[in-house]
Amino acid sequence: MIQDPSNTQFLSQGGSQVHEPHTSASFLTNEGEAVFSLATNVGNILVVKLPPLGIQGIATQHELRLASMMQRLWTGLVPSMIRGGHEASDASLSLCIHPMQNDLLIFSICRDHKIRVWSCVSYECIMVSDVLEHVPDSTDLQSVPARNHMIRKSLTGNDANTLLLAVYLGFEDRSQFCVFQPVLQDGQYSLLSVASVFIHNDNLVDFSLTNTQIWAVFTTTQGETVVKYTSFEDSDAGWKPVVLSSLNTSDVPIPPYQDPAEAYVQFLFHESGFSLQAISKTLNIYQQSVDSRLGSNVLQQAVICAMENEVQKEVGGYELPLEEYYQLQLKCWKKFCSNCSQYQEVISKPAGILVDSNTGLVGLVKRSNLSLLRPSDAMEHLYLSPGNGCTAVDLSGAPLYSDDPLISKDILTIGECVRLVRQNISADMKSGFQYDIFQSESPENIALQIAGGLFVESSADTSQSTQTASQFIQDLQNRIQGLMEPVRVLSSLLGCIDVSEGQPEALSMEEPFLDAGRHLTCSHLFASENSAVILSEILKQSSLLRYQFCRDLLVLLYLMQKMGQRISLNKECISSLQTDLIPKTSTYLLAYHSMYWTCCCQASQPETNTIESSLRQFTALEITESSAISGAQYSDSSSGSLVELFLHGIGGTQLRCALATSGHIGQESNETWNGVILPSIGVLARLVWPISSSFLFCEFLLGKCQFPQLQEYIRLLNGWCDWNASSRQFILGQCYLNSDEPYKAVDCFQLAAHGVANEEFLLDKLIQTDDGDTRALQIIYYLKVLRLLEQFNVPNLVISLAKTALSMADSKNRNIPTLWSKIFKHHLELGHNQEAYVAMTANPDPVRRKDCLRQFIVVLFERCQLQQLCEFPYIDLEDEVVSIVESRARSVDLMLQNYYEFLYAFHVYRGNYRKAGSVMYEYGLRAGREVPGIQGLQKQAKCYLSAINSLHLVDPNYAWIVKPISLEQDPVDIAGMSPKRSYDGEPIEYSKFKKQVKVVELKDLQKEYMLVSARLKLFQFDHTTGLMTGPSLSADETVSLLVQAGLFDTAISICGTFHLSYNNVFDALSSKCIRISPISSDSDAWNWLSANDTSHLHATTEIRARELAWRLLESYLEKLDSSGKDGYHKVVVNKLLSLGVPLPAWIVHSYKRVNAAELLRLYINYDLLEEATYLSVEYIDAVLGKGKEYFGLRTGLQAASTSVWLPYTAMDQLLNALRESETDSHFQNLYHKLNDKLKAYINTVEIVSKDMEDTARRRAKHAIMQ
Repeated sequence: MIQDPSNTQFLSQGGSQVHEPHTSASFLTNEGEAVFSLATNVGNILVVKLPPLGIQGIATQHELRLASMMQRLWTGLVPSMIRGGHEASDASLSLCIHPMQNDLLIFSICRDHKIRVWSCVSYECIMVSDVLEHVPDSTDLQSVPARNHMIRKSLTGNDANTLLLAVYLGFEDRSQFCVFQPVLQDGQYSLLSVASVFIHNDNLVDFSLTNTQIWAVFTTTQGETVVKYTSFEDSDAGWKPVVLSSLNTSDVPIPPYQDPAEAYVQFLFHESGFSLQAISKTLNIYQQSVDSRLGSNVLQQAVICAMENEVQKEVGGYELPLEEYYQLQLKCWKKFCSNCSQYQEVISKPAGILVDSNTGLVGLVKRSNLSLLRPSDAMEHLYLSPGNGCTAVDLSGAPLYSDDPLISKDILTIGECVRLVRQNISADMKSGFQYDIFQSESPENIALQIAGGLFVESSADTSQSTQTASQFIQDLQNRIQGLMEPVRVLSSLLGCIDVSEGQPEALSMEEPFLDAGRHLTCSHLFASENSAVILSEILKQSSLLRYQFCRDLLVLLYLMQKMGQRISLNKECISSLQTDLIPKTSTYLLAYHSMYWTCCCQASQPETNTIESSLRQFTALEITESSAISGAQYSDSSSGSLVELFLHGIGGTQLRCALATSGHIGQESNETWNGVILPSIGVLARLVWPISSSFLFCEFLLGKCQFPQLQEYIRLLNGWCDWNASSRQFILGQCYLNSDEPYKAVDCFQLAAHGVANEEFLLDKLIQTDDGDTRALQIIYYLKVLRLLEQFNVPNLVISLAKTALSMADSKNRNIPTLWSKIFKHHLELGHNQEAYVAMTANPDPVRRKDCLRQFIVVLFERCQLQQLCEFPYIDLEDEVVSIVESRARSVDLMLQNYYEFLYAFHVYRGNYRKAGSVMYEYGLRAGREVPGIQGLQKQAKCYLSAINSLHLVDPNYAWIVKPISLEQDPVDIAGMSPKRSYDGEPIEYSKFKKQVKVVELKDLQKEYMLVSARLKLFQFDHTTGLMTGPSLSADETVSLLVQAGLFDTAISICGTFHLSYNNVFDALSSKCIRISPISSDSDAWNWLSANDTSHLHATTEIRARELAWRLLESYLEKLDSSGKDGYHKVVVNKLLSLGVPLPAWIVHSYKRVNAAELLRLYINYDLLEEATYLSVEYIDAVLGKGKEYFGLRTGLQAASTSVWLPYTAMDQLLNALRESETDSHFQNLYHKLNDKLKAYINTVEIVSKDMEDTARRRAKHAIMQ
């Protein structure tokens, strides 16, 4: 915007006009025009007007000059170089601009002590007034040149439209302020004198005028800056000095354990008051150029790096002893601090002073920054006023003020005594005192030593210093002896120091309800980043001053105690000092020291993972709704103090609400700064004050992850602050947890448990219950802490703390099961299985005990610690163990975890073999259905074997297991029907589903195993078969597959077990025997032959596969159809004949022996008439007794033997068939042969029949005779 050409005007320096402005003024009109007036040393005033911002316009330039026509011509024609550099007597020394009566007027104070007023409309001088008329004894001043005249303006009146002008007249022997009011009378302007204020003849730098006061900044002959103010309305007011902060140039105390770099960095950036600009300029000396705008963090690193380089340069590469190196470090750092001090003095020189008419804010303008001046309260005034500068009038309206003049006098006397003590304590004592306090030393002991040292020094008279000390003690005695009521006054003074005003419990601030108007008023008050810095610095100043006051007061109290009778203190007063005043002063000193530390300590920028971890911790503690952890934004350039961070968050909100409800914001606008700043600091001090029931500040810092800062802050409070002690221990425990010190954290958590029923933070925000029992509250507290510890993976500490909680809990406490569950969980996590089991069994809640048992089983399964899991006694828990493992076994994939095998081992370990068998049977069923391929079959076979083995160990009467299945009475399968409703929309009554129990005995189990084993053999014989997957096979299906593959032994076993016919076996074997090549060896045939037991079928000599196959068939027939009743011979012969294969001799012989008649019928059926004829002839011969052993006949046809029979019908059919073949002579021969044989048989039958009849008659006759 500044670089925009339309917003700038360049003044040409050429020709006859050469401008050398030495003072100026500016004004922004209501129309937006910018008016600049520049006074030169030749007496003219250059007026420049620029158009409104952002609007194109023409810049005008006019020169104002009070001179005759010849002077104007001379000035315009002759250059200033020729005219000479003589300054005009009417040259303006100071200017100001203000509108009046539709005109814009320029007021100037000139070298001739006159005020001239110029019109920017007519560009003429409209008034001249001699200021010396208002100066007493001004006769001699007419010829005296003005030294440093200045003019300033201000507005006053109800409508702030009345203009006041203040003129500073500076002469060599005197100085004076004159206040005028410009008025317009009869068309002429004049100045009415309002007031005249005299001042010492110091070098005025600048001054500012308000409607009632004059603020001025001076520099003394020693170069010191002095700021004073006075009221020009009160002639007796006098000038009041402003106490300015000074640089801390004392030596930096360095503890033995601390590195000098760390100590000096803390001093430079947080304690000394050096600006970043001064430090940046000092770095330039060390060839380190760093822009101060980058922030303190970057500047700190640059300083450390520069000092390390400087030290290494001094060392020069040599090795130095540790002490010499330490001293070299101190030397370099001291030099750097000295350079910073010099630069700070230069850039701190005042350049002006301003007073904001809207807020009353006073600012001291310096070369590099702006310092704000704030009002001081009565306590600061009492402590900082030099000499006897503080009077009772100065304390009026303050808590210290008393209507009793004697009390007021005593208060002032105490203030003088404290200031006297401050003056006699050396800087080393003060820095040592603060260092010892920071190291948690007792302030009472330190103050006692200082007081003892001062008192001892006053007793000796050997040197000038001791004489000074003696004079100090004497002056102190004189003042204290004048006190009327020392105890009362000191108590009143300590009451004013106490931020809580004796009511710490009243400092707990809640979120107030504000109406819309008040909320709008305070919503942005002190909300900026600069406001937080200002408030933090003011609180820092106030805390430091009160800390110093308490320190000096404490020393004074010990001095009073030592003086005793010499200052007329009775025993009661001395007792009050010892028991009340000294402890209180010591406590307030520590409180203000901790508050000062929070203003100095820098907040850190936490990492993202730290913030996320903190949020998880608050969630575990269930305090996520706390407003104290609401977000405060961090500055990208640098991090401010802890108080600044607090003000950006909940602290600023509480501050604004407190101000809105207190009524301070409703004051006049021009009193906002003076009227609000001290109440604001009071509210902020109450929020940070440690002696309070409020725990908002620590809670906020915890939410912002300021863990190291919190540890240090709590360390400063421990030992003396009893308020929120347990809450601080809890917060400290969280800090230790986040600092990876869990053991310290647990100690802190245990200490914090004692105050859960008494402290607001623990009770309302952490515990969040209305239970009034202390033990119950402690148990709830421990549960919260246990959840917090679980975020940090410290199971051993969780166990320890849970046991502590159990030792404190009542037997009826409802949280005992939760504690046992915690102990169980973390013992299990650590692998302490025995301890976890004990904790599980000790849990009184059956539901939690079962949950723990389930987790116990799952974890040990995951760790494969099954033996240990099986061997636990599980008293009264066996059924639940079985139920849990069964549930897990039925709900997970069989290939992931083998719960069935564990159950089998569990039951076997306890001797319950029937349940073990039941488990393995179920396992086998599921393995066959769910596990694909050979793996499932193998698993199923093993399970069935285990089940069979288990049932063999059971009493035969109980060797059975139960297989439950669900059946529906009226099963309906309608597509699209809801599983909850029928097709008609009516709800299904699940009572219709009945549960039927199926009993599986040992023999049934053996049968199922046989089928599974057969499938395994099939897979081993033929890996390409696709029947390894899918549902289980029936016995018939299995036999079909077996005989197809050539596994006849297995097929015969299954047929025998399941009482199936062997027809398929003989039929398939017959086919295979036929298909085997009779010439060459068949490898396929050998494969299936080797799968059967053929060892008894051949000798050691080689044999062909075809021959071995026939022998196998022969052996099966001999084994399974030796009597011929089962018809397996028929199956084989039928198969052979159907395929046109001639019957082997062995099978013919075997068939004749078992069932020759059936063989005859088969011959006839397949038209084998010749074979049938020969068989018939042989059969008839056998019946007649010739070769009967070849047909399985015991006897022939004889009268005395058993009867025999002949398949006459078949033979008759055969004869008929032969008879029909009349054309074939061979068949006719066979016919005659068979026919003749039959006739012979018939004759023999007749003879035998007669013999049998005769024999029967003889037997009957013989029987009758008997």
